[in-house]
Amino acid sequence: MGSQLTVLGAALMIAGILLLAFLLDQVVKRIRYRSSGDRRKSPPANPSGFLVILGLAIIAISQTCFWLSSEVKYFRPLRSDGVIGKVAIERQDNPVKALKITYVPMVGDSSGMPNSFYLSGDSWSLTGELIYFKLAHNYLGLPSRAFKTVEFNGRFQGRIPPGTSGAILKDNPLEGGSSSAFKAFRDSRWISWFASVDSFSVPFLKAESDETLEIKLGSDGVVSLLSTDEQAKAEE
Repeated sequence: MGSQLTVLGAALMIAGILLLAFLLDQVVKRIRYRSSGDRRKSPPANPSGFLVILGLAIIAISQTCFWLSSEVKYFRPLRSDGVIGKVAIERQDNPVKALKITYVPMVGDSSGMPNSFYLSGDSWSLTGELIYFKLAHNYLGLPSRAFKTVEFNGRFQGRIPPGTSGAILKDNPLEGGSSSAFKAFRDSRWISWFASVDSFSVPFLKAESDETLEIKLGSDGVVSLLSTDEQAKAEE
């Protein structure tokens, strides 16, 4: 996601460079006019300071578009039903690699591609980020809501196994971890007109057995988990 911002950034970069090149050409013409000593012609127009500032501002905006495009590339459009993915939890007979987590996103360019990793502990949780695009949704075709699953975490809620000091593999960031764009929109009010942000999470859940869960994000930002076995029974 974010190719629209890349295209916009490229267009603005070209426009800014062309504008500055035009102004530079005016400067060169004035220098040549003065050095020639020919006063029979009227001197070339003096470059406008406003246009110089405008050209530099356009280039700065283009760089912002490139930066934002790189920061939102791992965000995925949120489906109308709110389903963001599935997670399979498999308990392991290993105090360090205690839980095998397989997370499968359901939307985006890598839809259906599993992310497999291990966590320490008897419980797991996840955190994620949401971006609500405003101007970009209306004029650039970006989704009104996009999400990013940021990190899975593990910890011991019950008895720690002998010989283990705690959860060694306690964090597993996904796709670059937290986004700088999320932090910028969260902390800077002056860009809230472009987008707003929110976060979501699943609190630590103890893995009592192996199971596969569907992760669904409600319109109120609350995450619900539905066992695929229960879902299959409900559809029968």
